[in-house]
Amino acid sequence: MHELDRCVVFSGSKVLVDGYVRAFEDGVMQVESEDVLRGGAEPGDEVSLRVLDEIRGECHYWAQVGRVRARGVDLVEVAMVQAVQKRRVARVRIDLPCSGTLEPQPGFAAAADASDGAEGAPSGGPLTFTVLDVSAHGIQVRSRARLTVGRRFSFVFSHTRVPLALTAEVLRAEESRTGYRYGCRFVDQHERSAEELFRFVLQQQGLQRRNRLLG
Repeated sequence: MHELDRCVVFSGSKVLVDGYVRAFEDGVMQVESEDVLRGGAEPGDEVSLRVLDEIRGECHYWAQVGRVRARGVDLVEVAMVQAVQKRRVARVRIDLPCSGTLEPQPGFAAAADASDGAEGAPSGGPLTFTVLDVSAHGIQVRSRARLTVGRRFSFVFSHTRVPLALTAEVLRAEESRTGYRYGCRFVDQHERSAEELFRFVLQQQGLQRRNRLLG
């Protein structure tokens, strides 16, 4: 359990190790870091730790230091305090091309739209974009289409275990060299889709962390 998940070990309020779980078996957790130990721990010291698990969320433990190594510690008598689902704040950076459909702009009269059918047109139509980051409740996207705050678009996110039909609403817009960036929230979202997206975020965070550690 927790293998290669991110782990931060605290001695009081001081960070002792900021690394990952190498192994957790029979009540002993081996925590490794890419950096040398930040100092101060001795066998028998009581510590607290926080593990970001791909499935369980943020897990909090109390433990004792069993052995101190140059780049990590072995912890014994590890006892869980609580698991906190960080669904609203957990987010992962990705780069996924997507396509969807714009909803007509509120208050738009179709006959008055000279650009009907064009991407970003008030009457709606197709929309191509790139997902830059995703959370359980929203996404940031990049697109060449110019959209206004409050505009909505629907798409299918096919990278979760089950494809999800989602509708996003633009909350903020920013012009960039490659088009526009939009921060969006999901609307009319089912609890199941939020859970699936949260699982996807944690899995991607774990995969990216593994690639950094093993690369």
